[in-house]
Amino acid sequence: MSVYTKFCTGPTSEKATHKEDKKKLVWLHTFLGDVNLDQIDLDMIDRIRSAKLKEATKATTNRYLALVRAILIRARDEWEW
Repeated sequence: MSVYTKFCTGPTSEKATHKEDKKKLVWLHTFLGDVNLDQIDLDMIDRIRSAKLKEATKATTNRYLALVRAILIRARDEWEW
């Protein structure tokens, strides 16, 4: 099961920002789609940040990074990946 499917069908599907999170995940798929969790490092996060800053504000970029952080924490703590 993909991170996208797991995240979108889990407890977060009740969040007020669920639709926005799904849109963010579609954009993030370009960077994280075929990447294993152990391959996500600071360089990758920096690439995501730089790419998003080219098209969005700092606040929006931070929201995307917060979603990545939430997924990584959930993968570690709840999904035991």
